[in-house]
This record gives sequence, structure tokens and C-alpha cells, in this order.
Amino acid sequence: MMKTGIAQKTLVICLTTLLFSLSTFASPTPFRPAPTKVGEWLKQSGFQYKQAADEVWVVQAKGEAMPNFEMLVATNQGVVVIGVVMANKKNLKLSTDFLYKLLKLNHERDFAKIGFDNDDDLFVRVERKIDTLTAEDFIANLKNIVGAADGLYTEIKPYLISQ
Repeated sequence: MMKTGIAQKTLVICLTTLLFSLSTFASPTPFRPAPTKVGEWLKQSGFQYKQAADEVWVVQAKGEAMPNFEMLVATNQGVVVIGVVMANKKNLKLSTDFLYKLLKLNHERDFAKIGFDNDDDLFVRVERKIDTLTAEDFIANLKNIVGAADGLYTEIKPYLISQ
């Protein structure tokens, strides 16, 4: 597993970049601010978390292959992003086989996106419009990303240099 501080900073930067990118394509129609709603849903989720910024939360997660890891939840322009940085670029053995495997995994994993961020770090995430979510939907998305991250870790472990 990578160091918590580095992972957290990387994920904050990645999600912030994504959210600002999404705001470029946002509709000019008014939207309702959502940090309070997401904060309330996190309280109901049963996950341990802390607020890292106005619209960013770090959520503690546990899986079978990855016993302890952090998810980041961020909101902007009516969208919530829930994600995990799986590995920094420097910890990946990039090869044609590995990239092909990631493409196949991205196809196989419904409701989760696997890819590389602007720093070439590997992530798994989901993006949802907040106004279309209920608390139950939000919590289901948190659990989905925990499962997706845990399953992805098992698949990519042979391609990791240091974790």
C-alpha cells in the first residue's frame, strides 16, 4: 500500500482537477449546493471519514485484498466524485499486457471507471449527479467503489513495483 499522505494529496489533486474540468461542461441552469447533503449521507453511511476541504472528504475503507485504504469524495457543480488512487505512476510496471488488462477490467466493471489521471496515476472512480441520488444510492456508490478498488487491486498486484 502507498503512504496515506501521498495518496490523499494525489487523490485531492486528481479529483479537484476532474471537478473543475466537469464545471466547464456544466449546464448554465441553477444548481443546488450539495456539500451539506453529501456530508449528511456520509454520516449515515457507517464509514469513518473526515472533511479535508469545503467539498472534499477522505473516507476510510476496508477490503479483503486491500485491508485499509482511503476513498476521496468531492463535490462541485452538482456532481459528486467518489474515487481511489490505486497506484502512483512510479509504482506501475507499464506494459502492453497491463494496459490491455486495464481496458478489459474497465469493460467488466459496471458503474466504475478505471483510468489514469493527469499525473498518470491509476484510479477507480464513479461520478454521479447529486440531484439524482438518494442517501441509499450514495451509500451504494461508496460500497461499489470499495468493491471495485479491492477487486482491481487483486488484478493489478502483479504489475505493481511497490505497494
